[in-house]
Amino acid sequence: MDPILLVEDDESYGTSIKKILKDEGFEVLFVTKTSEAISIMSQRKLSLVISDLYIDNIDGIQLASIAKSIQPSINFMILTGLPSQANEYRALTENVDLFLEKKKPSRVITEYVKKLSSLTNNESNFVGGQVIVSKRENLVIDCDNNIVKRNGEIVSLTQTEYTILRLLLERKNELITRAELIKTIWGDEQINERTVDVHIKNIREKTRTFSIVSVHGKGYRWSE
Repeated sequence: MDPILLVEDDESYGTSIKKILKDEGFEVLFVTKTSEAISIMSQRKLSLVISDLYIDNIDGIQLASIAKSIQPSINFMILTGLPSQANEYRALTENVDLFLEKKKPSRVITEYVKKLSSLTNNESNFVGGQVIVSKRENLVIDCDNNIVKRNGEIVSLTQTEYTILRLLLERKNELITRAELIKTIWGDEQINERTVDVHIKNIREKTRTFSIVSVHGKGYRWSE
């Protein structure tokens, strides 16, 4: 069976859950940061992700959408010490398969883990590769397949729009001038700078994101 990824910022609790699951025969990869979790998701096929609700600058529900953008067949479980009806409803309508309180007995948690991990589609063809993630916008670029997803859904972009978006995300918070974008994408072809502005407008509308910042008279940067 493929490993389980456990994402928990409380090291003591995470270590305890890891031991319980290892004693049941599971291989468990334990991390305390969402950035580490996303890196593993892009490299290892997983049977299940178990995440705390509140971790760092991205919560467990947002992480679920990112996980399913990278590995669509994966099951995702939230294990939280701060349950609420609002959070449970949000979780179960946004890519989370199970929402549990941490105070549940360990044997109950273990049984749910067994069922969810066995339900993961083991026939899925996961091939690790490069992904670029915007946590703020819940957007994932699959660089190997030239696919962009936001909130787990594919965004249809032209090749030029895809290339511009990827350049901006690869160099977050860095100014990329219109001249540089033209040189990178069109080479020596004579292109009016307003063409870049039109493509940026289309990217903003199609992705429904607000992180592309215009730098007056110069170009654009992805702010995150």
